[in-house]
Amino acid sequence: MALATVVDYSKYQGTVSRTSHRAMREAGVAGVVVGLWHGLDINPYALSCLANAKAEQLLRGGYVVVNNRSGREAVLAGKQAAGGHWPDLFGVAIDVEIKGVTEAIMADAFDEVLRQGQRPFLYTGNWFWNWWALELGHFPDASAFAAWIAYYNGVADLASVPPRPGYGPIIGHQYAGSTAAFGTTVDFNVFDTAWLAGSQEEDDMMTDQQIAEAIGRIARAGQLGLDKGIVGTEKLLDLIGDLKSEIAALKARVAAVEAAPPAAGVTEERVKEIVRELVAE
Repeated sequence: MALATVVDYSKYQGTVSRTSHRAMREAGVAGVVVGLWHGLDINPYALSCLANAKAEQLLRGGYVVVNNRSGREAVLAGKQAAGGHWPDLFGVAIDVEIKGVTEAIMADAFDEVLRQGQRPFLYTGNWFWNWWALELGHFPDASAFAAWIAYYNGVADLASVPPRPGYGPIIGHQYAGSTAAFGTTVDFNVFDTAWLAGSQEEDDMMTDQQIAEAIGRIARAGQLGLDKGIVGTEKLLDLIGDLKSEIAALKARVAAVEAAPPAAGVTEERVKEIVRELVAE
């Protein structure tokens, strides 16, 4: 497995200059992950940092810290911090390491990243995951998403990270924290290069998953089924498999559908209209 060096930093570094990002690139760093929302406030330097990283042709990701507040609102604040860079991020990590977070808040944050057209992944440390499992009586479940794990052993690999129940595939390892380098302070990581790049196969699988989840919500909202005389979920998934060339358009439609919760009063007739739009040639 090919690995790429990635550094991350937060609002506490202020504006990380283009000179610093150039030094990163020249040292072989492939990308940066910038703190967007830190639980209580936005990173006011995120836009300039992302712009400087882009100018030096570095890959760019972001992270959003969740706590006992709304996961959805945290992600929306992070999106605001990223501005026009949001669509270009390789992913948005949900940073789970503050007591008070709940499984529902974490799930809501993951879901909102998907609704906003980005790729979510988990950031946490084994120390927190273990503590949370003791508090809950079971390990929380984030297995549907890739995992970026803080484990400070100084070893730049993925294999040395001890897995935990509830993690998805470990694609990132934060192996050294708070290191003075490149004229600032960063954490050092390695990431799976293929995951960073996002193979076409992975993109297709993720898109299918998002669409399937959206269809599930529509079905629940309108009690959709074959007994209603319209196309059922199984048939919809079959049709989606034949519509790979329309993935981008479908994702936009799905995002719009998901933004309106079922509680808003979606009628059965409107559900039928939405489903017909999704499967239209």
